[in-house]
Amino acid sequence: MKWTRRPDGYYHGDVDGVRWCRHRWMWVQEHGPIPEGYTVDHENDTPGDDRMENLQCIPHADNVRLGTASLAAHNASGFNCVYLDKQTGQYRGQFVLRGVTINCGRHATAELANAVVFARRKELNAPTRRVA
Repeated sequence: MKWTRRPDGYYHGDVDGVRWCRHRWMWVQEHGPIPEGYTVDHENDTPGDDRMENLQCIPHADNVRLGTASLAAHNASGFNCVYLDKQTGQYRGQFVLRGVTINCGRHATAELANAVVFARRKELNAPTRRVA
């Protein structure tokens, strides 16, 4: 089977006469059908990185909420879920999971706050997005 990379970075190909995105096809081969209302997401926000350990099946609403690297670039910290406290100069990590705000503390650097947010999301089995 031949996969072709599109300009947006996603790979597409035909499998038994059906057009697939490679990451979705790989997920279905490994885990079975994608539930309605869910999407297969690239955890590191890199469309062509279709390694199974980089894929997660999450509700579409969570995928939208996680945003993308380009959205994070508009955040002063450069990371989703990490905010600069201008009064203290520290970075606060927090995210919302099932309507509950999860605080991840204050940290000296945005990178450290992002790492703590990522680890806490993994610990709570929440959707993650590694943005660096």
